Amino acid sequence: MFSRKKKIKTLNEIKKELDWAKDQSIGIISFSGGEPTIRRDLFECVGYAKKLGFEKIEIQSNGMMFYYKSYAKKMAESGANRFFISVHGNEKTHDFLTQVKGSFKKTIRGLENIQKTGVELRLGIVINNYNYMQLLEWTKNLLKFEALSYHFDYITPVGFSKENYKNLAPKIKEVAPSLKKSADFLLDSGFNPWIHNIYPCNLSGYEAMMSELMEKRTILSGSNFRADIDKTKKDGRKKPYSCEKCKFNSLCTGPYQKYIEIYGNKEFKPIRGELKSIEFQKYEN
Repeated sequence: MFSRKKKIKTLNEIKKELDWAKDQSIGIISFSGGEPTIRRDLFECVGYAKKLGFEKIEIQSNGMMFYYKSYAKKMAESGANRFFISVHGNEKTHDFLTQVKGSFKKTIRGLENIQKTGVELRLGIVINNYNYMQLLEWTKNLLKFEALSYHFDYITPVGFSKENYKNLAPKIKEVAPSLKKSADFLLDSGFNPWIHNIYPCNLSGYEAMMSELMEKRTILSGSNFRADIDKTKKDGRKKPYSCEKCKFNSLCTGPYQKYIEIYGNKEFKPIRGELKSIEFQKYEN
């Protein structure tokens, strides 16, 4: 809903984008931001998407507005049938990162209210220096919500984090042990983990859950731009020369240049051998 200049899309502009998406036979729509729930006309946006007949209508949110039962119920009744909610660690860490006291409790209550509506739920955490040691704790605490999928998204140098990336981004090799335990715990419990912005040479054996290796088939639409993620996903990245010798080179996007500037490229070593087909888990954007 927002461009890089933070211009807010009008309701009519959103409806036109939905019309275009329907004409392109797109089946899944996600309302994101920013924070889409600050829009008073979000119910109307969702209702229009429902009228057009999209298979999945998702809200990507911090979950705080769903603290109110009536809001969660009305959003589901309007047509939203999947929610992606971000929780950034335990209560202390989440409140610190959002800079809103009590935000963790509101988000958890929001998840409880969403769960009562019976719609699909996805959960995500943006991995950073303040929470990467809490990944297993995060996973165990949120397992009760039985989400469709659990997303571990290593922080990217975009927006606010771009200016603060050095302070926010941990070394990937330091994240890997906690991430492995969390992914294994989810798999053993019968749930679906996804890993974003971490690569085969960082986490060998977990390639089937790495979104960076697969086709996204996603269009990102702002107020004055439209971008095909599969065509832009390598923007801002910088592969070490050694990646040319890696069997995943043709699929892997490689790390962000900003990461290389801070930590160098020693963590990224080519994996030799012949690339066989990867049987990815079912993934829906």
